[in-house]
Amino acid sequence: MIRGEIIKCISCGNPRRVYNKPFPDRCITCYFKIHTRSIKERLLEKVKKTNYCWNWTGRRCPKGYALMSEGRAHRFSYSVFNGPIPRGLYVLHRCDNRACVNPEHLFLGTQLDNMRDCKIKGRNVKGEKIWKAKLKENDIFCIRNNYRLGEGRKMADMYHISTTHLYRIIRRDSWAHL
Repeated sequence: MIRGEIIKCISCGNPRRVYNKPFPDRCITCYFKIHTRSIKERLLEKVKKTNYCWNWTGRRCPKGYALMSEGRAHRFSYSVFNGPIPRGLYVLHRCDNRACVNPEHLFLGTQLDNMRDCKIKGRNVKGEKIWKAKLKENDIFCIRNNYRLGEGRKMADMYHISTTHLYRIIRRDSWAHL
């Protein structure tokens, strides 16, 4: 396209003169109609509705949450369909699908509510699945069995843990799920 050339707008078909690069194939009116859609319109165009969830087909963060240019899409979905989010509250998922933006699956809660929900649903990580865990499940069973034999201090040195941590394991304050 040459500057000043008359072309047809690809959206409305009206003739227009080529002036600048941001919208070479559309007239200014059509360009701004496309780029000034509401958040609801932009949200729904990236959603694939199933019988249960509304799965986000757009960009996601590394943890799997749906992203819009303004932030997390499930927060915008909640505010568009259910109303504003009070300061300090989180938008939580009933369905545990991080890509879901179905407003019926979203509810408000505090960080404590989020952690309780995580624990109830069994999504919290424990034991050797924690990324910085020094011990394995077999080590815990060995520590508890050998402590009964009176080898507490040696066990702490052998596993490179403090005696405080060793006694927390024995009292089941730590690794309580085993």
